[in-house]
Amino acid sequence: MRELIPFLSLFKNQAKWMFIGTGLAFLAILASIGLLSLSGWFISATGFVAISSYAVMQEFNYFYPAAGVRTFSLFRIVTRYGERVFTHEATFKILTDVRVWVYQKLTPLAPVHLTQYKSGDLLNRLVNDVNALDNLYIRIISPSCVLFLSILVIGIFFSFFSIGLAITTMLLACVAGFFIPVGVGTLSAKYAANLAQESAELKTAITEHIQSLAELKVFAAEDKHNKLIQIQNMSLIQSQQKMSCYTGLSAALMTLFLGLTLWFGVWIAVGLVHSGHLNGAFIALIALAIMGLFEAIMPLPVAYQYLGGTLTSAKRLLQIIDQKPTVSFPEGSSDKKPVDNSIHFEDIDFCYQNRTKIYHRFNLALKPNEKVVLFGTTGCGKSTLVNLLARFFVPQKGCILIGGVDISKLSENQLRQQMTIITQQPHIFNGSIRNNLLLANEGATDDMLWDALDVVDLKIFVATLANGLDTWVGEHGKHLSKGQKRRLSLAQAVLSHNPILVLDEPTEGLDKVTEDRVIKALKTVMDNKTVILITHSRKLLTYVDRVIYL
Repeated sequence: MRELIPFLSLFKNQAKWMFIGTGLAFLAILASIGLLSLSGWFISATGFVAISSYAVMQEFNYFYPAAGVRTFSLFRIVTRYGERVFTHEATFKILTDVRVWVYQKLTPLAPVHLTQYKSGDLLNRLVNDVNALDNLYIRIISPSCVLFLSILVIGIFFSFFSIGLAITTMLLACVAGFFIPVGVGTLSAKYAANLAQESAELKTAITEHIQSLAELKVFAAEDKHNKLIQIQNMSLIQSQQKMSCYTGLSAALMTLFLGLTLWFGVWIAVGLVHSGHLNGAFIALIALAIMGLFEAIMPLPVAYQYLGGTLTSAKRLLQIIDQKPTVSFPEGSSDKKPVDNSIHFEDIDFCYQNRTKIYHRFNLALKPNEKVVLFGTTGCGKSTLVNLLARFFVPQKGCILIGGVDISKLSENQLRQQMTIITQQPHIFNGSIRNNLLLANEGATDDMLWDALDVVDLKIFVATLANGLDTWVGEHGKHLSKGQKRRLSLAQAVLSHNPILVLDEPTEGLDKVTEDRVIKALKTVMDNKTVILITHSRKLLTYVDRVIYL
């Protein structure tokens, strides 16, 4: 249960909604008990009056009980509706707080720590595992509080008839409401945890299958991958069947204890009637009041049964968010600001975790507005150098300076405003061409967007599209060719006014004619900027000041 503590601490933000929702749920149960017990007594009392003398019939007041039944009925409808509104509002607000909190914990971990997880798995944790936490308040905390209060009220109410009746009813209700749900939940905890884990794995596998469908078809591996998914699906179904058995067991025990409580309640009530301490009409009142009490008990076994799944979801979330970020930025903006766009790597030592050292006492100085090309074999550390500059990783020794200021002293916003990085595989968002371009410069006008597209030789293509800048590019830009995606990312670099520009293979995927046009256009983009190029194209060498071999 310790896994739930970090999440429960977030519940206090919605304490008002939780309190009102739980209070209305308690009033709804009281209205239900009142409606059933008063109706039972009214019908029984009317029957007794029917076989009594004419004088008794004349004195019997039919109007007050009838009005009470109507009042309880209307009150139950209003409180039940209000309970649904407030408890669900509280739940949605709690889930919002949890999701924002989890996202805030995930952001500092990107991109280093998140690369070890599949995208489908991350999505499943953010969506389904967070949603599983709604079980805590709406199905466990609130109903448990309502049941506890209802047992106290029914005990006080029955104590006016008999202390023995009150104690017996309260004990049996406690066993049915707390011990059975917790017991069945403990027995099924293993299967509930498996169910949550297997469900997550199946959804991840299906997501991966859809994303890689083209490759699976090319290599004729679609059927093989389908069989693996079917095996996972059958395992999930088996876990669901086992959980259904426990659901049936809890339902049977609940029905048994409802019967036992009714039997003991009626048995004690009949004894009171025989001894002359109770009117016979109250037997129905006691029986139906017990049935009204069990309305608060019935939802609990299934909720506690799936508590194991909620715990598993909490563990899966904590597995990610409990990691310590490799990189931490100062909270406030630094008073020292870079005086220019020069870059200095000073005595850098760096290696990835459990790997050999990539850099040892590495030094590199770039003058303001200097253009350099990084050359080297695959795996020599070209992209690592860029990742260190962007502070995706932190060197074990040494420091990196921009404009004479250590980048570790800059806030994240300050650092991001210093550079624009176009990676080898830039991400194109599932939106319009306009929205993708505006990521680089939110204040850009349409004329600026068209000029940027013109620089990268994409203006004519976009102009021929029916929706122009508002054309939808699809997920990962799947409606564009590889070269068009590359040029769209370069257009973002054109729109960016940051003083440092890093381009990783900027002309990859372009044909010779387009490559020549883009290279000429890049000369305009690189003016008045410090530029780091990672490329295998020798055509770009004529536009740089220095070539660095790693």
